[in-house]
Amino acid sequence: MLYNLGYLRELVSPFVLTGGSCPDANTVRNRINEAIRRLLSEGRADWDQTQRRVRLFVSNGLITLPREFESARVIAVDRKPVTILPTHYHYIESGPGVEMAGEHYGGVDIMDAGSGWPTFFDIPDSENGSGYYLFAASTAATDADLTMLVQARGTNGAQILQTSGAPGIVLPVTVWSGAEGVLSGLPAAPYLSSLAVTHIDSVSLPANQKGYISFYAVNPTTHEMFFLSKYHPDEVVPGYRRYGILSPASDDPVRAVDMLCKVRYIPATRDEDVLLIQNPDAIKTMVMAIREENAGNIQVSVALEEKANGQLARQLTNTRSADPILRVREDFGMGSIPQIF
Repeated sequence: MLYNLGYLRELVSPFVLTGGSCPDANTVRNRINEAIRRLLSEGRADWDQTQRRVRLFVSNGLITLPREFESARVIAVDRKPVTILPTHYHYIESGPGVEMAGEHYGGVDIMDAGSGWPTFFDIPDSENGSGYYLFAASTAATDADLTMLVQARGTNGAQILQTSGAPGIVLPVTVWSGAEGVLSGLPAAPYLSSLAVTHIDSVSLPANQKGYISFYAVNPTTHEMFFLSKYHPDEVVPGYRRYGILSPASDDPVRAVDMLCKVRYIPATRDEDVLLIQNPDAIKTMVMAIREENAGNIQVSVALEEKANGQLARQLTNTRSADPILRVREDFGMGSIPQIF
């Protein structure tokens, strides 16, 4: 059985406020979401059902996690397990180096490229550096002419400004002509950005969008369209985590990357939404901890929070099939230490 927001709303409602007060539905929902967010952020704790397996597409040696995932725990490239290296690995003595990665590196590993990336894929480099124009279309007719704000850089590398001096491009959203992905013609003004773009810093989506918004880079001369991202109706300011593949140059590029990922906190908004933490007792205890924290009873709050995490830890003993397996690579030196054979 999976627990949804509607079930937990009834369970925790009496424990949200002090003095037996009856909270409204929004307050209960917000408190449940806060409890889940805090339980998910307990370091590297991977509670029951907080990991998912996913196979992702590789573009230019980069992999972008969907919005549902916070980070990768283990990765297999072409069905072979690899090491996940930290972001600063580019800059240590035994690392591949910023320019050398993917060309002369002698192994096959994955490096964390950090989070906060606003699109699944980057705008491709144009042959003459002229950049590409931006275009967005929604699956919902009610989203027509809503606007998204794109913080971007032009062909000269400077941040693009509006005529008012405010940063960013205000891009109107159009809708598909019939089926998703179908256009009646090449996007034109006002649905095509008036300036060419070479890099996107951030994207702010309409708060009241109802459909999925697809985001593209367009060359109006050659009619090329490059897919950048597809945004969920609940996203506001998207930011994703990326990983880079470090491997020797090859005519046979990596095609399959399987990951076991930890889920990212996404607030539940509808009673039918399945909760990310599947332990009603732990959520109820964490709701009580937040209540006591807000009332200034810090010691009681800390004790309740520890109890909630203990309830999740005990749940793992009932759901885990076996102890974790540690894998040691014999051919991998640590830092600048030479390999030991």
